[in-house]
Amino acid sequence: EVILRSATMSASPTQPELTESGAIEQAKQFVKEGRADKVAELLRHSRTFFANLPRSKSANIIRTLIELTGQIPNTERARIDMCKEWIGWTVSEERTFLRLRIEVTLASLYLEVKDYVPMRELIEKLLKEVKRMEDHRLLVEIHLLESQLMLALHDVPKSRAALTQAKTEANAVYMPPVMQAKLDLQSGLLHAAERDHKTAYSYFYEAFENFDNLKLAEAALCLKYLLLGKIMMNKPEEVSALLTGRIALKYAGRDVDAMKQIASAQEKRSLHEFQKVLKAFPAELTEDEHVNVHLQSLHDTLFESHLKRIIEPFSCVEIDHVAHLIGLPVDEVETKLSEMILDKKLTAILDQETRCLNVFAEVTEDKTYQHSIATLDSLNKVLDALSQKATLIK
Repeated sequence: EVILRSATMSASPTQPELTESGAIEQAKQFVKEGRADKVAELLRHSRTFFANLPRSKSANIIRTLIELTGQIPNTERARIDMCKEWIGWTVSEERTFLRLRIEVTLASLYLEVKDYVPMRELIEKLLKEVKRMEDHRLLVEIHLLESQLMLALHDVPKSRAALTQAKTEANAVYMPPVMQAKLDLQSGLLHAAERDHKTAYSYFYEAFENFDNLKLAEAALCLKYLLLGKIMMNKPEEVSALLTGRIALKYAGRDVDAMKQIASAQEKRSLHEFQKVLKAFPAELTEDEHVNVHLQSLHDTLFESHLKRIIEPFSCVEIDHVAHLIGLPVDEVETKLSEMILDKKLTAILDQETRCLNVFAEVTEDKTYQHSIATLDSLNKVLDALSQKATLIK
């Protein structure tokens, strides 16, 4: 209240600066108390004195306060409501540039809460409007959000096309290191989605170095993806080598511990240990969509190799016995065996009457016929060539 009164009482050249810093400090105090509603209320009461401030400063206050609210956990919906409220205000005040900035923030919040339909509509609207303005920096942010949206919808080609457009726009102007790091992070995620983990690793490393230099929290996420890359490249022994010295001390935490234990389970080829790690670190592994997708693939690989080792000595074995040996529910084992048979990873049949798995010796294809045909075809070509030369001699 003191801040608001002081702003309206005086229009001295120094007053707006005091008001701006004071409002931000007050908002920081509300953030420490976890009061997102108080930050929103502070912004509403500030409307009366925005007329006394330069447009750039009032825009800075609005955007800063919305961003500060994001430091309070589980306030995504509250921030969405704040963005919608202030978009309405910017429309009435004809503050086009500020409106576009807040709409970009709103789109990123939709992505956080996985509300993809309104996000897609908002992105399409923003692209049409910003392209006419030729604001390259804002276009980079919008195309990056579009790429993240398409990746979340598992449309990798469209995600890559949007990222390419973002990089093209980025080449036209100077981009701050934080935005370059975000582009590298998205490139890494796309290559990982295409199972190109080697290229993905190099992008994650670039992103990690930039975020680390800027001392941003995203560096820890990039490090987790770096460790995952080593695991997916079947190099779990190199995970410990990455976590040495400064990095180990600076980024020690549950994310790093989870990846170290996953690497240990993979190195031991232990399915049970792998499953225990997944249960012990749900927030760090299964709730991270990117990590979860790749760990599911790794889990299937370990599961299949474990099953093959158990089945190998048998020509006929009860499904219940296989489930007992592997220590998993019968239904889960039976489903996986069915998948392996259908995918031709296992030459066998499931006998439902006897509840047994009949395993057949793998028949190696006799390629004598194909080789004979190929040899005759080659001889035919040689004879044709000799016939042509003989004709020339005559």
